[in-house]
Amino acid sequence: MLLLTLLPLIGGLVLWDIFDSENTTDKEDNTDEIEVSDGNDIIDEMGSSNDLTIMAGDGNDVVATGGGDDLIHGQNGSDSITSGDGDDTVVGGRGDDDIISGAGNDEVDTGPGRNDVSTGVGNDTGPVTVSCRPKCSFKPPSAQKRRGFSSPVLNGVGADYRSH
Repeated sequence: MLLLTLLPLIGGLVLWDIFDSENTTDKEDNTDEIEVSDGNDIIDEMGSSNDLTIMAGDGNDVVATGGGDDLIHGQNGSDSITSGDGDDTVVGGRGDDDIISGAGNDEVDTGPGRNDVSTGVGNDTGPVTVSCRPKCSFKPPSAQKRRGFSSPVLNGVGADYRSH
């Protein structure tokens, strides 16, 4: 299992090459890019307020981000993804994923598998894709059906929409 935590240096660029992972932190633009190879990885960036791009690779991964506007790709495997505050985009990929999005205007695409999705506060807009292939469950369970849509609309605090 691989544990990654980025620690930006003051005023510099840090490039790490750990195993088959490439992690880049650039203090100037506050953007972090993390890509790990296949395997069951843990990526814990809950303390970061940077805008993250994370490619978790194939495997049963655990990904947690903080307050930036993040792009998270779980790829293949049964992943547990928690996106913190910020306007995040989460793509679960193929597998049985557990996705929790925090405050912000988030976009979630579960991908195929049996997925659990929980949205936080904010105006989560579509596709808050709940591409339920073959099945998804929603948290809170009070998820509502919106006229004209075949899947429930996620019901966090804020205006949540699902589109095809």
